[in-house]
Amino acid sequence: MIKEYFDPKHPMQDGRKGKISDDERIASWAGRIIRGSVGDDALYYIERSGIAIPKPNSSARIRSRKNDWVEVEASAEFFAQVDEFSKRLLRYLNS
Repeated sequence: MIKEYFDPKHPMQDGRKGKISDDERIASWAGRIIRGSVGDDALYYIERSGIAIPKPNSSARIRSRKNDWVEVEASAEFFAQVDEFSKRLLRYLNS
């Protein structure tokens, strides 16, 4: 399964308006997890809340980068785990 997310080289030039789709949110978190770059601040909140970061399986990888879009390839199961992870983290941060 392949999902993609917008990752501009110059974030201040991101002129998109509106809500980011669920698929893009999932793909962005999956990419960060696969690269091992979740971020120090995010890791602090994740560890504090007791939310487990999903472990990528052997099929999970960054497939390509085309202009400002990054394609992430992984199993449907991994993407589902990432979806649940990001929702749990968001609920924690909003509480």
